[in-house]
Amino acid sequence: NANMYNSELKSRFIQETYSNKGRRNVAEVMFKTLEPLEQEYGSDICTIPEDKVRPILSKIIPLRVNSQRTRISILKDYVRWCMNNNVPNACDAILNLKDVGIARVKEQMVANPQHLKRYLDIIFDSDTEQTIDSTRRSFYWLAYSGVQMEDVVKIRCSDVDTDRMVITFDGNEYPYCREAAQDIKNCALLKEFRFIHPAANKPVWRERAKGDFLLRGYRDRDAVSLGALRTYVSKRTKHPRHPEKIREDDVGLNLDLSYFRVWLSGVFYRVYEAERYGVSPDFTQIAQDEVKRKGLDKGISKSELELKIKRIANQYLYDYERWKSVYS
Repeated sequence: NANMYNSELKSRFIQETYSNKGRRNVAEVMFKTLEPLEQEYGSDICTIPEDKVRPILSKIIPLRVNSQRTRISILKDYVRWCMNNNVPNACDAILNLKDVGIARVKEQMVANPQHLKRYLDIIFDSDTEQTIDSTRRSFYWLAYSGVQMEDVVKIRCSDVDTDRMVITFDGNEYPYCREAAQDIKNCALLKEFRFIHPAANKPVWRERAKGDFLLRGYRDRDAVSLGALRTYVSKRTKHPRHPEKIREDDVGLNLDLSYFRVWLSGVFYRVYEAERYGVSPDFTQIAQDEVKRKGLDKGISKSELELKIKRIANQYLYDYERWKSVYS
């Protein structure tokens, strides 16, 4: 608890307000996350005015609505408790906030394929360079096309139809956009990648690993390592190859793209495109897939399963509306 700002006050709030151990733990973790931001501001969160508290909360409020609600609920409980206990300068700023986390959407998601391509062009070599970076770029393009992360390293070159721009895997078809076409074509057809060494006068062609996996690099192995791929792209997002492509108006540009957030952006973009042609947003299928994939359908009745699917679909719908309010 020593890591909480005003730890004695917050510990009292937690003990007096929550009897559930899980809720207490969530509150404590959240307050510890908040501590450096309160330290920087020099004041407890319950005393910070509305114009200052919004940017602080945007840094700690999660992207998804189901995680957001818990944190916002605890913060509101804390502010009410502080006001009821006459904590000096406690104010109701947090109680009046609406649309908390909208900034998070803008920082962590992408609007459309062109937006994602611009990010990838900053982080990696371009698709026309035909380097191994096409495998890393395709990692994100597959996410945007709807492929689950655990499947991304299982896709083979033979699963790709470069003419129709469709990947067929495990009985599902994943159409990909024209912005992704060159990268995926590089991965599907090239037997060598261009290797650009800073000390060399010109690039050389280097043979790829044997096999048929779409995202294979240079090393011969039985399977593409998802862990190695994730580690590499994570490092590269922090040290982009082409920072000179960042524009002056890119204030607060966040290049730290996660697979899930890119996947979710792609889901929302496809729903939005369909909505423009008159199809109502419906996330039932996405919710059903999630329930099945995570094994959430085990040991519950049919009515409980239907309620669970409906609740998850509604969470996606709420998140979609927030994404749309930022990007449409």
